[in-house]
Amino acid sequence: MKKVIRHCVYIIIVLNFILCSNMLVFSYTGSCTNDKLYENNIIGGVLFQNNGVFCDITIEKTIVIGIVIAIMIIASIVLIRKRTNYAMSLENALYTDRITGYPNFEKFRIDAKKIIKNNENNLYVLVYWDIQNLKYINDKYGRKMGDKLLICINKEIYNLMSDGEIVARTGGGNFVVLTKYETVNLFKKRCYGMLNVLRNAVIKVCDCYPIIFRRGVYFIGNRKIDIDTAIDYAIFAQKKIGTVHSHGTYFFNNKMHKKLELEKQLEQDMYAALESEEFEVYYQPKVDIETGYIVGAEALVRWNHHQKGLLMPNIFIPFFEKNGFVCKLDLFVFEQLCKHQKKLVEDGHNIIISSNYSRQQLQSDKPPLLYAEMVKKYNLSPSLFEIELTEVGEIDEIESVIKHAKQFKNAGMRISVDDFCSGNSSLQLLYKLPIDVLKMDRSVIEIGALDGIEGAIIKSIVDISHSNDIIIIWEGIETKEQENYLRKMNCKYAQGFLYGKPMPFNKFCEWLKEHKSR
Repeated sequence: MKKVIRHCVYIIIVLNFILCSNMLVFSYTGSCTNDKLYENNIIGGVLFQNNGVFCDITIEKTIVIGIVIAIMIIASIVLIRKRTNYAMSLENALYTDRITGYPNFEKFRIDAKKIIKNNENNLYVLVYWDIQNLKYINDKYGRKMGDKLLICINKEIYNLMSDGEIVARTGGGNFVVLTKYETVNLFKKRCYGMLNVLRNAVIKVCDCYPIIFRRGVYFIGNRKIDIDTAIDYAIFAQKKIGTVHSHGTYFFNNKMHKKLELEKQLEQDMYAALESEEFEVYYQPKVDIETGYIVGAEALVRWNHHQKGLLMPNIFIPFFEKNGFVCKLDLFVFEQLCKHQKKLVEDGHNIIISSNYSRQQLQSDKPPLLYAEMVKKYNLSPSLFEIELTEVGEIDEIESVIKHAKQFKNAGMRISVDDFCSGNSSLQLLYKLPIDVLKMDRSVIEIGALDGIEGAIIKSIVDISHSNDIIIIWEGIETKEQENYLRKMNCKYAQGFLYGKPMPFNKFCEWLKEHKSR
């Protein structure tokens, strides 16, 4: 930028010089005559001859011309300075963080590329810092307090940097740092020291609530790596820490690299896979453990990938939940279920089949309407469908869950809550949601899990459900011993490998021929 400004200054000065010279020559020749010879004793004048042409230049004219030239040069200088100041202020605006006043993330990206490229003898590590509870501080104490905290952190990290090391805020309460290191152990010590400095500094700004830092670390081995990719690796490592309520550091490793590469390939292939129907719907039966009769089934998805073969849901569903693609997949699975239900009804089977409904669907009001329209499209009874709501993750999601559940219920479909008794599932769901079925999480059916206080709590939930006409279905039943636990608790419906594994639709149809339905 500075070179460009300097070149512009030179060009403007040269152009002004040429322009002023032309004005001077024009004024000279404009006062010359060819047919009259002036005498050489003109007072206050100058007489000269140029190629036989005599020109008359007075002192007054010379002064005027000089003043004009001076004014134009001064005006040019003023204009250049204004343009220079404007360009510099524009550059500062482009590359300065609006909250902290320090170089911003865009400036970091530019400088990081140069630093890594021009310092081949140095080893570099990229660290992604996250303030876990910044949102709480903003909500509780105001954004002014949050901004002071961000300025303090940026300042402290900046002061800890040596030559060739940089830091920037990427947004929110996240910072990215590029530092040199000699050995991994020395870096860990330095990283711990930086954490102590920051902890002491932020206490002076916000001593009313503990600040928790989480860091993801990526050691840059390949200097040709794109800086954005390196940052992605550090962020990926940081997210592996989870939501622990203490300071944490996680280092990017080869296992993470393989997972990240897999996710990139899945993202590249997912839309084409949906179009070509690589996603296949499998069905796992639900049975009455006393009679062995089938009482329903669950629709489950598998990805028959054109290169990697059959992929299980745990490979791609968590990633699709992160990028939002799970919403499209849910709708695809439900339409496949409608097609299959049409065939089952034609064959004389009236089985209630459940379909998973991801939490990401709660962000829009449209999905329940789309599902209801799908059922009408295939001229099916809505009573043949059960919507499995995944276990609620946050308290503020409950209202959205209730709204969607009521829409499905009004459309004539059954409602079930999947993976109950896990994570943040709450007893509030039992009386707030219009629940028909509770699917108990498989983790609580482990041997011994139903003894003592745990067993008493589970038994109470079962009794409350039964008294409110809520059906209990236990998932993951694999042994007769587990089945006996259910009998002791007066539970009669189950799902698991003991009764049937998830199977493609054609095999499920064959399985139905061999088993009675209720």
